[in-house]
Amino acid sequence: MTRHAEVVIAGASFAGLATALALKGRDVVVLDPKPLGHNPKSANTTPLSTLRALRLLGSVREIHPELVIHFGPQSVHLPSSPAFATVDYQRLCQSLAKQAGIEVRPARALGYQPGRVLTDQGEITCRFAVDASGPAAVLASALQLGYARRRFMAAGLETELPRPPHFPGGLHFYLDNSLPYGYAWAFGSGESVRFGLGVFQAEPYARDLKNGLRHFLNRFDLEPTSTHGGLIPLRLREPVVGEVLVVGDAAGQVLPASAEGIRPALYFGQRLGLLLRQALEGSLEGSAQTLYCQEVQRHRHRFETLEKVQRLLGTAPELSGWLLKMGSGLGITRPFLHGYLRTFVPEHLPSDSIFRH
Repeated sequence: MTRHAEVVIAGASFAGLATALALKGRDVVVLDPKPLGHNPKSANTTPLSTLRALRLLGSVREIHPELVIHFGPQSVHLPSSPAFATVDYQRLCQSLAKQAGIEVRPARALGYQPGRVLTDQGEITCRFAVDASGPAAVLASALQLGYARRRFMAAGLETELPRPPHFPGGLHFYLDNSLPYGYAWAFGSGESVRFGLGVFQAEPYARDLKNGLRHFLNRFDLEPTSTHGGLIPLRLREPVVGEVLVVGDAAGQVLPASAEGIRPALYFGQRLGLLLRQALEGSLEGSAQTLYCQEVQRHRHRFETLEKVQRLLGTAPELSGWLLKMGSGLGITRPFLHGYLRTFVPEHLPSDSIFRH
């Protein structure tokens, strides 16, 4: 495979496909070694407003109008506006690819040299290269040793089981001192429930995830079947390495504390794609790399604030639950949650968004 494209995108998940969608009509090649939508690694939950803005409502499995935080014997119910939704990962990816008008090429990106992406199927020359390959950040890591440091990664493991009788709606989070350094969750997804366990530090806690998940499921009298998961970068990385633009999980654009990655991946993917479109059209004032760095920097304080929340959740989980309940009673929690939900939503982008055309 030797050819030329205006843009080569390594990775066909949320960030890569959102970038391709904003570049619809341009000469774009998207690479991924695995079939589209066949490798879910997360709970696949995001605000309904994000899905509505991107015309992805067909991927919704269940809508959740509230968050339920369990801590010790207590719980607090937090109404969510907009509501969250669990989605079908494969259907969502297929819908994004169809809207973008692209076919994913089955190839593994290996590295980058000026003006060309190297793959196991040959090389592709290009004007812009985008690394949306997930936590491993294969293109950026090939250029910068230690770019994807395991030290700054979390980890999660999840199993999807038939829905127990009378299992309630809502996104259920469990802050429990008996769990490893992190939290557990249970999200209804139609006829099934996604049970998972996440740790805020992959080392040394990730090695206990299987036992921890089994221990968590004991309270429901359930046993895990097949599991999926992996590493989760919870600290922003440099968004540009050499000439390569990095987006989504590859750039550490996952919200700390919640480990929510879909919404920022779609947001930054769209923003990056729009910048590249303007650059290709000759209407961009400045370099795409510089302007993209500025866009990420503009939101850095949001990530840093959530890092502080994450430290409290990790070191004192049940105390965090009590503080949430107190804050809810005092009217503090709801404005914080509302502000959290209003960030990184595509419908809040400027009117130049392709989704408004």
